[in-house]
Amino acid sequence: MFKLGSIRKIEVKNFVTYSYAELYPGPNLNMLIGPNGTGKSTIVAAIILGLGGNPKVVGRGVKVSEYVKHNCQEATINIYLQGERENDFTRITRNFNIQDRTIWSLNNNRVLLKDVMDCIKQYNIQVDNLCQFLPQDRVQDFAKMNQQQLLKETQIALCKTDLLEKQRSLIECRENHKRLTEVIDKNGAKLQETRDANLRLEGKIANFSKKKQFLGKIADIDRKVAWIQYDDLYEKMTEAKQDVNKATQIYERHKNAAKPIEREIQAAKRLVSELQQTNSNVTRSMRECENSSRNYVEKIEQTKQQIREIEADVAAKVAEIEQKNQEIETTATKIEEMKVAQRQLLDKCGNDEEVQQKVKRITSEMQKFKRHVTELQNKKEEIVHAKQNKAAQLRAYENESARLENVKQQRLNYLQRVDRDAYEAVLWLREHKHLFREEVFEPVMLELNVLDPKNAVYVENVIPLRDRVAFTCVNKEDMNALIRYLRNDKGLTVNVLHSGEGDSLSRYQPSIPIEQLKRFGLYTYLHSLFTAPDPIMKYLCRTYRVHEIPVGNKQTNRFFQEIPNQIRVFFSDDQKYSVSYSKYTGARSTRQNEISSDGGLSISVDVLHLERLRAQIAELRSSFGQCDNQMKEYDNQVNLINEKIAKISDELKYIHSIKQQVQTIETRIVAMQRKIQEMRKGATNGDAIRNQAQNKIIKIVKGMRQMAVELKANYKSFTALSVKSALNSVRIENARRDAAYLENKSEETRRLTSESEATLNQVKEAHANIKGQAKAALQKAKSLSKNLTPDDEGFAEFQEALEKLSSDLRKLQAEKHQLEAKIECLNTADDDEMREFEERAQLIRELEAGNERAHVDLSKVTARMDRLQEDWLGPLRALVSEINGNFAGAFERMGCAGEVSINPGDDEKEFAQYGLCIKVTYRNGEPLQELNNVVQSGGERAVATAVFMLALQELTPVPFRCVDEINQGMDANNERRIFDLLVESTSQPTTSQYFLITPKMFMLQLVPNLQYSRSTMVHIVHNGPFIEQDKKWSMSKFCNPQRVQLH
Repeated sequence: MFKLGSIRKIEVKNFVTYSYAELYPGPNLNMLIGPNGTGKSTIVAAIILGLGGNPKVVGRGVKVSEYVKHNCQEATINIYLQGERENDFTRITRNFNIQDRTIWSLNNNRVLLKDVMDCIKQYNIQVDNLCQFLPQDRVQDFAKMNQQQLLKETQIALCKTDLLEKQRSLIECRENHKRLTEVIDKNGAKLQETRDANLRLEGKIANFSKKKQFLGKIADIDRKVAWIQYDDLYEKMTEAKQDVNKATQIYERHKNAAKPIEREIQAAKRLVSELQQTNSNVTRSMRECENSSRNYVEKIEQTKQQIREIEADVAAKVAEIEQKNQEIETTATKIEEMKVAQRQLLDKCGNDEEVQQKVKRITSEMQKFKRHVTELQNKKEEIVHAKQNKAAQLRAYENESARLENVKQQRLNYLQRVDRDAYEAVLWLREHKHLFREEVFEPVMLELNVLDPKNAVYVENVIPLRDRVAFTCVNKEDMNALIRYLRNDKGLTVNVLHSGEGDSLSRYQPSIPIEQLKRFGLYTYLHSLFTAPDPIMKYLCRTYRVHEIPVGNKQTNRFFQEIPNQIRVFFSDDQKYSVSYSKYTGARSTRQNEISSDGGLSISVDVLHLERLRAQIAELRSSFGQCDNQMKEYDNQVNLINEKIAKISDELKYIHSIKQQVQTIETRIVAMQRKIQEMRKGATNGDAIRNQAQNKIIKIVKGMRQMAVELKANYKSFTALSVKSALNSVRIENARRDAAYLENKSEETRRLTSESEATLNQVKEAHANIKGQAKAALQKAKSLSKNLTPDDEGFAEFQEALEKLSSDLRKLQAEKHQLEAKIECLNTADDDEMREFEERAQLIRELEAGNERAHVDLSKVTARMDRLQEDWLGPLRALVSEINGNFAGAFERMGCAGEVSINPGDDEKEFAQYGLCIKVTYRNGEPLQELNNVVQSGGERAVATAVFMLALQELTPVPFRCVDEINQGMDANNERRIFDLLVESTSQPTTSQYFLITPKMFMLQLVPNLQYSRSTMVHIVHNGPFIEQDKKWSMSKFCNPQRVQLH
């Protein structure tokens, strides 16, 4: 019977290699067998992805679009799960396309992923749990789990979410316990420190109370003194007010007596002012006459200056006429001298016809030489241009060479993207190669070089990625050391290979010469398409037989059936063929896969092209020397010709210079003759110039006579005004003497008034000062008495203390000094110390309360943690005990030993460190060792993984489990043992549905003495381009033995 949640049908369309496929599993053990590459693991991928799993769980890709069949746009997965009743099914549909878009459906109703996850959660299906789903590419990950991860995954696999939640609660409680303990310790130390600090101040605090009493008495004394001082100042202020009134009366009396004299003084001052105004007008008129006379004098002087300028101008013009006559004579003499020099130059160079013949001859020779120079320069330019082209070509070759040589860095960048751990391990190895005895090679993808990038696809389809990112060691001790450094110390997950010892690379030769295979389209062997260090090449030849894998073209697709039997793997242009033979019947089976590249090895160096580039670079560099020698020879020839041209040019320049001198002299003679003519035309008579000047002077003298008459009249007016000004000055002096007499007469009255006014101001100032002091004293006394006066009702609180004190200020001051002296003798705390004391006292109270609360909380947390520990650890130990019983029993039946136990770590209270420890041994006499990927081989880990999953089978309510090719690496005995365990465990009525995927055909009746159960269902997977479609022969009828109608 099918359990609730078991898979009844799997249906895929355009999924990976399937166009369409259906699978009807049985309720117990389901074995999927078939050759490699036919699509067995694809069924597991369909289950995981169809039930909401992430592509990363499958381990074959990171995006769901990678699972769409080649040349298709979308794919569909249908999973039918068993419901509550026999014919009740839940259909989960996932439709996704190459854009990574997914559409989910439940029973043909479109839903969200959350709805799908809620649905499968009801059936206890956990697609991301390796204990329930173990895909082919994740088998090794199971052994890589640490003990903590294994314990967590086991609890999840057994649906013990309550135990897992309790462990999380315990971990949280433990963190709270540590936090509270730390708080208590920290607060306790701080509390003790604070108490010690306050204890040191207790003496000072006691003296501070005494100081406060003394300060209170001093405040009473200050208050008494302030009120006594205010009373004294108030009496003085009253006396000062009376003095102000008396001084005001005396000042008013003297001020009234001085008023009549003041009126007479003002009348005298007005008379002086009037006389001064009249005299000022007379002075202004005198100043105007004076300015007018000065103007007439200046005009007369200007007239005299005009006469002198006219006389000077006449003298200059006469001198100029004489100078022109002299210059005409001198110019005529120079003209005669230049004519003589011109005749001498003509005698040197000959006439114009001779000069032209010489110039023509010299010019012809120069042109001939220049044409030769141009030809040489053109040849040089051609060489320079050729050299520049070669330099550009050289740079292009060097850039191309640098690009090719930088391929290793590009591959390192690619390695960083695909395997971060391997990338970091490479960086570590480059700095620590000295730690190893022999050479340790970096990952194969960095050391291997495909000669032609287009052939990288063949190498990538033979060497898997795990070996391409693996390190290669020549020495086994180096390999163990490298694993210890990288895996244990650095925590990096890397693969390390051993190249092998003793054999030589030369022993790996093709068994069939390639010439015999060319008729099938095969043109080379795989190992000829790339280069690699010898140790790596030996490993690849020994492991993947790359020297026995030929590569062909399209023609190979037509002749693949005729390839010799010795060839087990070969390539056409776009297909990979794998040939296998039955161990029993000898029948030949050929599997055909389309090849694709991941780009990892296409980043390669074309060694032949690189060598050609280096040869071309060397050839170009040597040609530069020849170009330089040719250019130097051309430069020498050009220099010789330029010297000849310079000599001819000097001769031509000499002829031109003489000819130019003759022309210059001729030009100057003509210019000088023209100048003489112009000077003779402009010549004038000196007597005429003198007569004109005399007439101008006569006119100017007549005007000057009239200005002298007007000046005389001004002088007469100025004299009359001077007499009038003198008389006014006498009158002003008399008026001033009268005013001074009156001023002297009133001086005594003014003095008395001024003295009385000064006295009045002094008295007022004294009154104001005393009044201000009284106000200040009152304000001070009120501030010392809470702003109260003796007349206010609230003053009674001070009255008794003030009455007890003396009214003598000297006694009060003495008493105050005595109290201050006592305070000085006290060692008291200052304000800062008092504030710190109070703050620490408050802090002590808060810390004590906080510690009390923390102790209460700690007790609660401890009690809860103890209770949770008992609730969690008891059931967990019982559960692990059952797992251990099943696990140990299974190993005992196989003749081995195994154990599953709880490892609490170093501290049993550190619940995050609790883990599940699996120990096994496969040989008698050897102790149990923990299961990991270092101690045990791959086959031994696979056996332990299978047995552990079977041990969980009876303890978990999950509806089904999947294990993909777990028997990889097992020998025949272990495979038979695992098969017997599987059959025994999965044949029980209460067991879950089980899917086991294996490529090995011996799991059927071909292996003798193999025990089968009637509940076991074997599914044989054959998939390829030559398989007939199901609709032609209705194979689904045979694959649905229950005849269940699933829609």
